[in-house]
Amino acid sequence: WISLAIVCLLNGLAAFAHGGDALHGWLLLGIAIAGLAGFGLYQLRKSDPLLQIRLFARPQFLFGSMVSFMFGFSIFGVTYLLPIFLQMALAYTPTNAGLVILPAGIALALCMPIGGRMADAWPSRELVIAGNLLFAASTLLTAAVDRESSYWTIVAWAIIGRVGFAVLHAALLLGSTQGLARTEMPQALTLSIFLRHLGGAVGISATGIILDWRLHAHGIAKTVIGGDPDGILAAFDECFMFLGLVTLVSVIVAWFMKPSDEVAQATRDVPPPI
Repeated sequence: WISLAIVCLLNGLAAFAHGGDALHGWLLLGIAIAGLAGFGLYQLRKSDPLLQIRLFARPQFLFGSMVSFMFGFSIFGVTYLLPIFLQMALAYTPTNAGLVILPAGIALALCMPIGGRMADAWPSRELVIAGNLLFAASTLLTAAVDRESSYWTIVAWAIIGRVGFAVLHAALLLGSTQGLARTEMPQALTLSIFLRHLGGAVGISATGIILDWRLHAHGIAKTVIGGDPDGILAAFDECFMFLGLVTLVSVIVAWFMKPSDEVAQATRDVPPPI
């Protein structure tokens, strides 16, 4: 059921992205929804399910999973969009586009251990909100980039986004699973990571659909060679704004990740890590 749902979901979105038959796309999306529903109902009836759907009855895990999906949507969408933007809208060579992204990757590698230590010491919800705000700021600032923007300005905005990812990564997993039994942890982590990657796959497809739509809205054909440079830049800026807004919505959802009083007390009673 879940395999059928994912295949139909991604192919349905791809049908819209590539200008295919709308009826075919909606049919695939309908099958995807039916597949997800069938999977959920089947798992609820099993005594030893593949994925423990009942974990979504825990508010903190539910909101954390929603944040995970939306953040995957945003970060995969931006990762897909940025190199295309640099080459198509700003006329960067593939090498120069890669050199914009490289410092952000190094910053992420350096900040991930720091983010893990912060998750040990600070409340998870606040870190998730802070990380999402940094990523939203990075995405919205990238939407303001134009042909006059310097190389180091674009690099700086990309680095801010990866720092945000490092801040929230460990905190999101920790905050989502706080208060769960040890036996529930493998299922909870599997679901959370699965939803992030599913959000990423959907985010890439949705970003492609929106980019194609906005290019057409600005009078740009599918092949943008020789198209209006201002129209191309505006279409990409609108895509970045959309992804930034998705991240801001996840900030609102993350606000509800506050643990119950019982969970918070149990967390305070656990001795700090050595």
